[in-house]
Amino acid sequence: MSLYQLRLRRKLEKRYLHGHDWIFSNELEPDFKEIPVGALCDVLTADGKWAGRGYVNPSSLITFRVLTRIQEEININFFRKKLSAAIQLRKKVILTSDSYRVVYAESDGLPGLLVDLYNDVISVQINSAGLETQKEIIIQLLDELLSPKAIVLRNDHYHRSLENLPEEQKMAKGTEEDAKTMMTEHGLMYEVDVLSGQKTGLYLDQRDNRLWFKTLIQKNDRVFDGFCNEGGFALNAKKAGAGEVIAIDIAEHVLERAKANAHRNNLEVEFRKADLMKVGFELKEEMGLFNVVNLDPPNFTRNRKTVPVALKGYEKMHRMGISITKPGGFLVTASCSHHITAEAFVDTVRVAAYKEGRTLKLIHKSTHPADHPVNPNMMETEYLKLFAFQVG
Repeated sequence: MSLYQLRLRRKLEKRYLHGHDWIFSNELEPDFKEIPVGALCDVLTADGKWAGRGYVNPSSLITFRVLTRIQEEININFFRKKLSAAIQLRKKVILTSDSYRVVYAESDGLPGLLVDLYNDVISVQINSAGLETQKEIIIQLLDELLSPKAIVLRNDHYHRSLENLPEEQKMAKGTEEDAKTMMTEHGLMYEVDVLSGQKTGLYLDQRDNRLWFKTLIQKNDRVFDGFCNEGGFALNAKKAGAGEVIAIDIAEHVLERAKANAHRNNLEVEFRKADLMKVGFELKEEMGLFNVVNLDPPNFTRNRKTVPVALKGYEKMHRMGISITKPGGFLVTASCSHHITAEAFVDTVRVAAYKEGRTLKLIHKSTHPADHPVNPNMMETEYLKLFAFQVG
């Protein structure tokens, strides 16, 4: 099989050869720019030794994404093997829900591909030009291996713009009505609209954290859930015996689904529409103090340049959260950006507590669950950070 070839630059080979799955444009000899976007390529060391096979995008900073480090043909059987292995792993490690991440991109050897299963509906997101060329094969194989009611293309993430790919949000199998389904998690039922829901539906990466969150709740606790999305943390708090639960989000359509989820599970939660970053400091006077405060905001930064601004935002958010937490109560907070380190994130909590004149005890920390496995050669695949503090 004759393929295009890329050559690594001498002295810039180490990161890739030691296991990282990306090669950046400055790490390659500059003769790759005429190769078609999404073409299959072999990569060679500076000495001309074969070192991998994958997809190239000459117009992207991430120029090469490896598919395999053995000399094998890339065909439908290759993708069937990769997808089958990913599915079998999830069946072993996910036992508490009918919904999970089926494919987690580089961690499953399929760079740029995210696949989520919500009961009987699949969400597919492709964020690399190479796998975009295999879209029809991927859809065919997912249908073959999982037999879903519907398959939704949720190709509406900003990462696609980095690959010069158009955004799209449409059905690949089934109707728009088929994209709505019911899922269960920790004994709770949720209606999910995979086509139009936030992200690709309920945030599956917080599954284990929602279960752990229940252990903080004592009978009749007052609980505050900021950035509540479709109500996952709030409903688990109420299920665990909380008294008054107040949940806030800025998106009206999200709150409507959260209210429906509460009604569906016979749980009473007060949902409010508000921009928490604007009204947060008014909450203490209006609502008083809470035993448990949960803050699970959307991504505050998409790149390294905006990290300083994001950290200031987190500090402001944490001051607000700490200010409404009772002495001896708990603050739970999360960041979903891999650009924000755990140390920097915790530091924003520490500084916020100092400015509020409060003390902290870190009692718990966690990341995403086993259906979002981390590739230890690519720490970019570890992004979610959740911490729980007792606030004095």
